[in-house]
Amino acid sequence: MAAITNTSFDFTNKAKGIYYRLKNKLVKKYPADTYVCIEPETGDYFLGKSAIEVMQKSEKKYPSKHFFVAQLGRMSGLLK
Repeated sequence: MAAITNTSFDFTNKAKGIYYRLKNKLVKKYPADTYVCIEPETGDYFLGKSAIEVMQKSEKKYPSKHFFVAQLGRMSGLLK
């Protein structure tokens, strides 16, 4: 199991902040089951119908980055 470091804590907090800023705008335009994948360093995000779809979109643009994935209706977690 990976240790939680200050870096991963900062990453998660930054990504969650971006998610909560986007969420109000996105829930008005997209269904609650829409997934969002956030690259926290740039603030770029990708939307899709599944976690796999948004990860594929994200990894295509940022092949070596870490991402934060959430469903608009609920927080899902952290993926790479």
